[in-house]
Amino acid sequence: MKKPIRIDTFRKYRFLSAVAFNKAATKVAFIVKQARGNAYTSDVYVTDLASKVTEKLTECGTVRHFVWLAGDTLLYAVPAGEGTAFIEADVTAGTERKAFTVPVKTLQAIDCGEKLLIHAEYHIPEKYNKPDAAYDVFDELPFRWNAQGLVNGVRKRLYYYELSTGAFTPVTGDDFYVGNLTTSPWQLSVSDKYILFIGQHCDGVQKTYTGLHLVDRATGERKAILPDGQQKVELAQLLDDCAIFTSTAGETTGACQMCEFHRYDFATGEIELIKNYELSTGMAITTDSTLGAGFVNKSANGLVYFTTMEGYSTTLKSIDKEGNISASLTPEGSLNCFDVNGEHIAGIGMYGDRLQEVYVDGERITSLNADILENYAVCTPEYISSQRPGGERVDGWVIKPAGYEAGKKYPGILNIHGGPHAAFGPTYFHEMQVWANAGYFVFYCNPHGSDGKGNAFGDMRGQYGTNDYEDIMFFTDTVLAAYVDIDGDRLGVTGGSYGGYMTNWIIGHTNRFKCAASQRSISDWAISEWISDCGFQRNAAKMGGTALGNPEKVRWHSPITYSENVVTPTLFIHSYEDYRCHHSQAVAMFTMIRQRGVDARLCIFKGENHELSRSGKPENRESRMREILNWMDKYLH
Repeated sequence: MKKPIRIDTFRKYRFLSAVAFNKAATKVAFIVKQARGNAYTSDVYVTDLASKVTEKLTECGTVRHFVWLAGDTLLYAVPAGEGTAFIEADVTAGTERKAFTVPVKTLQAIDCGEKLLIHAEYHIPEKYNKPDAAYDVFDELPFRWNAQGLVNGVRKRLYYYELSTGAFTPVTGDDFYVGNLTTSPWQLSVSDKYILFIGQHCDGVQKTYTGLHLVDRATGERKAILPDGQQKVELAQLLDDCAIFTSTAGETTGACQMCEFHRYDFATGEIELIKNYELSTGMAITTDSTLGAGFVNKSANGLVYFTTMEGYSTTLKSIDKEGNISASLTPEGSLNCFDVNGEHIAGIGMYGDRLQEVYVDGERITSLNADILENYAVCTPEYISSQRPGGERVDGWVIKPAGYEAGKKYPGILNIHGGPHAAFGPTYFHEMQVWANAGYFVFYCNPHGSDGKGNAFGDMRGQYGTNDYEDIMFFTDTVLAAYVDIDGDRLGVTGGSYGGYMTNWIIGHTNRFKCAASQRSISDWAISEWISDCGFQRNAAKMGGTALGNPEKVRWHSPITYSENVVTPTLFIHSYEDYRCHHSQAVAMFTMIRQRGVDARLCIFKGENHELSRSGKPENRESRMREILNWMDKYLH
């Protein structure tokens, strides 16, 4: 008999990221994180592709990132005070030595022959707020950012490190931000001649859109291919005679429009649209069972490879300089990151009911999470779709309770994803497995606003609480009709971020759910515009107006407006350092319904941010899940 999946079972999971081939494509290295105590260890593992043997390379538990050098030499980075120490390891000989230390927190290192190009966090001394200061001073927007804390005076900068001399010199200046606050460090592209990066000049207020910049490695001259503030740029890679990038000015569906592929010709300086593309790049299927990042686009073999979400699957594709896009190069599922070396493709992904493993050329080469599928009661999601009259097909899934018995009535939990520009799939999701193992039907879908179905389906400008709400309610009806053993009088609803917003919206518009758990939510778009780390950049695009310019519309879309209708007992989960959806949003909604006598509970976690459910401290993740499960049990069992 298989063991039940409990709240703390995630402590057994190994979270994989940053897969990369060595130069000869005979080995792959990757980072493995795992909960230990109230933190996560982070170490490098290496798999020999001939023997298929996987070994743990490091034991420090604090690896930030790594890069392969010549032969079987691997350089990995660990914290060293306020800087970073680089350790050189000979994978074949099993030896290592401390190579050098740099005085900055590094995010990524790229092998450039005799040099390393290092992407690092840099603090402008006169602007950066020290933790022991009596008070903080801010003169920039944003001055704080979710999961990064105070960012006033913080820059992301490029440096060269000369391996032979130890010279450490900046490539970009104090006034430039390489990348943006939400961009993975794996967005850099380097060739023999150029460095290509997404970024912008810092003038006190970060622009909604970054620019695209090219640095000549010989002269150090920087050129803006796309000036700052004009277009959204998400992917940028160098080929031999051109750069391929995705960008959009949002002409049809605004800031959430998917980016089209463009080519920048080095010889002529001209930019040409080579492919209209309405699918997201760099996104994976939503889950709470990953931790860490890796390459989501890369140039190799005269092509640009990229991950893309289509429907409810993330796969790898490639595009050539003429705009021809390949068929999917990996199976349907959720590809989290990848690497390409010659004809070989390595990827970290989640397929079927499995947690993350490493796959090379379609073959699974690790079994680091095999114990979970083999020995625990993993419940397989079942696909179901719905289509309300006049609407479009909505993809969804139902998970039956562990040990399900036909004819027995069970309570159900509706789960709503964040974003809304994200997507669920049949991918392993820890908390939903916990609920199913606790005796619940679990059901979830991808309503309007979700990724994977193009611009029109994803366009939610000024529509929050309309098409999406109708999709979710009709989907609920469809599930109840198809699964007659769900007790329609014992339904709960929950969701985080956008899912928290929609939970707040639902309890103000229907009484069909016996309880709700609203997580890291928004209740008032006006306050979010002024308090959220990115509200001043994004909320106008989402609402179709600003709090001052169109207050009636902003108020109409705010769940707090309908709080007097709420009778549903509601649990609110939030975090004090959530700067994306500030905890005041939960406080406001809690206050409005509790003063009217509605049963409500407010839990605000210390030392956590918007990522609590995915990367929060293990003990806090357990407490959060326990609060939600206890709340559901109180009203549904």
